[in-house]
Amino acid sequence: MTSESSKPSRLAIISIILPVVILLVWCIYVISFGVLTGSTTNTADNELMGLGLLFGGGSLAGIITVLLSLAGVIIGVMAIRKNDSRKNVAIAGLVINLLCLLPYVLFIALLVFSATGSSS
Repeated sequence: MTSESSKPSRLAIISIILPVVILLVWCIYVISFGVLTGSTTNTADNELMGLGLLFGGGSLAGIITVLLSLAGVIIGVMAIRKNDSRKNVAIAGLVINLLCLLPYVLFIALLVFSATGSSS
């Protein structure tokens, strides 16, 4: 048995690394939001900065999450489709990326169902 056959493919490793990057993006967002809005003085500038970070930073982190999750799903499927005996890492990357994408898919489904329900 060679050591090369026991290693997962590069695509599988990339698909498992992308959710870690997503987690880091959200950690940076939450920490920066807490630091910028956690001051004891409530001035108009602090409130405006907090609101800008809440809406602008949250939507930016959401867009990054969706894009990286979609890329991770595509890369995970490509890694699974390869004729490789070590598909466990690729399957784990695919599942984790789908879990990262799930809240956004549910939110879009909720918007679609609420829009179709209110039009009748």
